[in-house]
Amino acid sequence: WKGMARFLDVTPHVKTPETVGLNVVTQDDEPYYLCAAICQFRAPDKLYHTLMKENSIEKLTVQESIQLALEYAEENMVCLVDDDVDHDDSAPSSFLFKLTCSISSTLMNTPVRARQCKHFQCFDLLNFLQSNVFVSGTRWECPVCNDEVISVYDLQHCALTKKMLTQYKADASSFRDRVEFFSDGTWQLMAEKRKRYTGANGNKKGKAVAEHEIIIL
Repeated sequence: WKGMARFLDVTPHVKTPETVGLNVVTQDDEPYYLCAAICQFRAPDKLYHTLMKENSIEKLTVQESIQLALEYAEENMVCLVDDDVDHDDSAPSSFLFKLTCSISSTLMNTPVRARQCKHFQCFDLLNFLQSNVFVSGTRWECPVCNDEVISVYDLQHCALTKKMLTQYKADASSFRDRVEFFSDGTWQLMAEKRKRYTGANGNKKGKAVAEHEIIIL
């Protein structure tokens, strides 16, 4: 249970402003730490509106977001060349990311990512706040890379991803969510990826099944 226990709210037991003592009984033989904090609970919806209203989250412009994507492309894109196929060095290379949130697998409304993370992929702000209401082993970790514990004040709102969500509002969905960003600063919404499945009798059916597949560098 260590690190996973729910917090103990002692507010009902604090009836006066005088110092209150806490007696802790445990059967653990190993050393442990006990942390006490004065906290104010803020519901995810209320915290979301507060963050957006007070501009507590850094909001990148479209041009700033494009520049960040270009820098990411330059540092992370890998071009595989087949010696038997003529390769056009002038052709722009590209990388993929999704318009859906990795928490809910639905299209994002407020795309954000932490400034210290190394990926361009975003996640939805409200989904992130709601997912951290309950105690878990991955609480406040980046839901994309799971490498960083982040504060809401570390987040950046990506105007480019938001622009794409608006641009492709009529076409994007949970099954068609991949965007290809090119090193020349252009992008396109990719077609829904489909695959055929084999029936019980071994015959291939014509019905298409959506396939989710993406590699985030």
